[in-house]
Amino acid sequence: MVFGGSPLRVIRLSGHGATVVKSWRRGAALGDSPAERQLARRLTDAGLAHPDPPPTGDPKQLTVVVPVRDRAADLARCLATIDRRCSIVVVDDGSRDGAAIDTVARAAGASVVRLEPGRGPAAARNAGLGAACTPFVAFVDSDCVVEPTFPGRLLDHLGDPAVAIAAPRIVALESAAASALARYETRRSALDMGEREGLVRPDSALPYAPSAALVARAAALGPGFAEELGIGEDIDLIWRLTDAGWRVRYDPAVTVAHDHRVVWRRWFARRVKYDTSSAALARRHPEKLRALTLTRGGAAVWTSLLLGHPGVAAGAHALDVAVIARTLRHRVSEPWLVASRLTARGRLHEGRQVARTLTGPWLPFLLAATAARPRSTRRLWTALAIAAIPEWRDLGPRASDALARCIGTWLGCAQERSLRALLPRLRR
Repeated sequence: MVFGGSPLRVIRLSGHGATVVKSWRRGAALGDSPAERQLARRLTDAGLAHPDPPPTGDPKQLTVVVPVRDRAADLARCLATIDRRCSIVVVDDGSRDGAAIDTVARAAGASVVRLEPGRGPAAARNAGLGAACTPFVAFVDSDCVVEPTFPGRLLDHLGDPAVAIAAPRIVALESAAASALARYETRRSALDMGEREGLVRPDSALPYAPSAALVARAAALGPGFAEELGIGEDIDLIWRLTDAGWRVRYDPAVTVAHDHRVVWRRWFARRVKYDTSSAALARRHPEKLRALTLTRGGAAVWTSLLLGHPGVAAGAHALDVAVIARTLRHRVSEPWLVASRLTARGRLHEGRQVARTLTGPWLPFLLAATAARPRSTRRLWTALAIAAIPEWRDLGPRASDALARCIGTWLGCAQERSLRALLPRLRR
């Protein structure tokens, strides 16, 4: 029996399956048996195992697309780190000084595609995709610096014919962070998906991967990014691919450095812009993006706690544990222990999401409730303050980030004339 993954789940193995899994943990390679390969696919799709692909990727089969608008110096820094065995296409998205972009690109042996006037990052990436003549394509933003071994394991992951995209971890370009905002971006950048690998898909710990750097199977991308989306086009592409049955893998063993914005005004404006995409994404993917997603048991627990009824919350939690334990009966050796662990992990995750939503897109509702009944919301504010204690070093940037989420989400809703992105969703 194994449990884990995102969302959390339990899989019971046969005796032979358990033996095979133990051999994999000891370093054995995947065999040719259809049953063994089916088990491997089942475990990796559930997030209970992660592939270790053999180094079979050939950089000569990869075209690296670098979209850019102005920023010739950043472009030169980016191109200097790209493996020259790859084909390189620079897409000039309406730069004011196109000659400077041409000079830098030609010096790096890259071809240039020019869009006049500029049409945005999605159109620029699609233009590069159209110019690529290789089976694989990488998208690398001009303010990124790749490792000398890039694409490395990312291209190896595409040896699996079911994988459409492999994404690296995006880290800060400058490790010596001087300001509080720079330190926050180093630890909490919206582009950094963390140190745990896995499948990228909605309703998981990895709901998206940023297009700052991606390696993709060209044939899987179809028309490419949605050019009508000014922001969030990378999330939309990944969700469309997962809907079509493709896998998208995130592998933090490969890192790409990004030149983060660490000037307060520019950083805040960018965060607001990121969050305006939520409303458009909620329109295009109504079942995937909501302000808050809870299980029915989680909704009962956290609503009871917020209303000041801890006894009711404890009862709802206990009922949830009992239901899951009954489901696991005859499937695992210790159903109550497993159910308790699964439920506790899920509840903690949901609690963080509730706090993030209340201080982000639902902040106007929280303030209105506080103004109407300040005494009854005192416990809630106390709980939010306690939850913020571990992050006291980042309190200023985190508060600004929450405010940006609130402003961005509401602006996006106004643009879309829809409040769908503010609604909660219940799931099993």
